[in-house]
Amino acid sequence: HAKPIQDIAHIYLQYLKQFQNFPCPQTFKEEEEFTTMLQGMVLDKKAIPDAIAKGVQAWREEQQQIIKTPTNANASENDDDAKDSSSSSNQDLFEHDDGTNYMKLQEMEDALYRFFTARVGLRLLTEHHVLSSSNWNNQQSLRNQLLSSTTPHIVGVIQNNCDPVSCVSKVAQEVQRQTKERFGGISPEIEIVSGKMKKDGDMKEEDSEEETGFTYIPHHLQYMLTELLKNSCRATVQRYLQQNPHMDSSSFSTISKVSKPDPVRVVIVKGKEDVTIKVADRGGGVPRSVMKRIFTFAHSTSNHQEESKTEFGQNSFTGSHQSVNGFGLPMTRIYARYFGGELTLKSMEGYGLDAYLYLPRLGNACENLPQRVLSSPGEGDSTPIGGKSSLPPQHLQQKQQQQQQQQQQ
Repeated sequence: HAKPIQDIAHIYLQYLKQFQNFPCPQTFKEEEEFTTMLQGMVLDKKAIPDAIAKGVQAWREEQQQIIKTPTNANASENDDDAKDSSSSSNQDLFEHDDGTNYMKLQEMEDALYRFFTARVGLRLLTEHHVLSSSNWNNQQSLRNQLLSSTTPHIVGVIQNNCDPVSCVSKVAQEVQRQTKERFGGISPEIEIVSGKMKKDGDMKEEDSEEETGFTYIPHHLQYMLTELLKNSCRATVQRYLQQNPHMDSSSFSTISKVSKPDPVRVVIVKGKEDVTIKVADRGGGVPRSVMKRIFTFAHSTSNHQEESKTEFGQNSFTGSHQSVNGFGLPMTRIYARYFGGELTLKSMEGYGLDAYLYLPRLGNACENLPQRVLSSPGEGDSTPIGGKSSLPPQHLQQKQQQQQQQQQQ
């Protein structure tokens, strides 16, 4: 019942009213007007994620307040049974170390995962429609927001020969700039290694079309890389400053290479099925007790108060400073999984963390949607012709019956 969540419901009601009031396009002019309306919806990237982040924060604060309040205010101080019952209830309901109700938290996490997965799909369809418009003026604002002026071989939002090396290089330069702004001129080097393994174990350059071809959505890839590199650079610099407590920006610029932060290494390899990107740092790693919740929306690896003052705290997904937002890693995994990819993290506490981003070469991978999204009234099943449907049998049967009825009519 938090106000930010109510605001989200209001936003979507306004969107629905716009669709209801807009006639189905029948002419080229009507299609242009429809596309203009869609562009207005997708240009606002921050309203809904920001509102959800504030809603999550409000919910956590409410739950933490509950744990501080006695469950039985009228109980006698001498009523030991009531005290034992209250203590046991609180222990069962608030298992997290910050006093959050674990069961409610898991329910919230599942709902947010479904919501953002569906939202990624809706935005993808809308962005692709707008950028596929024949009217250049109709798509210019969105194109400037999502794509660079030099993005080649792109139709709508899909690039049929996406170059992950070029994308990593571009993102690395921007992340390094923001890291220096955030930490007073200090940033690790970002080393980029590209190729595939020879038989002797060395890396070789990729030269054939089979090895270089990679169809993907560049602004999705850019978002994922940005979040992973920011996390690695942050952890690396923070560990470096802990080991060098008297270091500042003026002395950093004059010290030798040997005493600078350890580099962040990005390895890009294209296999027959996947493009795999590994981001490896020596930022100290993450304890196993934290790893189990690192992909939750309620968890954050950043210092919001400090980073909200700089561009480093700006989330490329929301377009705004993430003062209460810790959505980077869970959103990165949602983007990776949407077309059958995956994001995994391997940590060595005391040394560093390796992030593995697996991205399938599109063309044979459908949307990886949660079951409750797949079986929704919208019947969002994207099974290829002749492929095996991902819908459960009862829903598949209902879908086939509806299609037969439509053919008879």
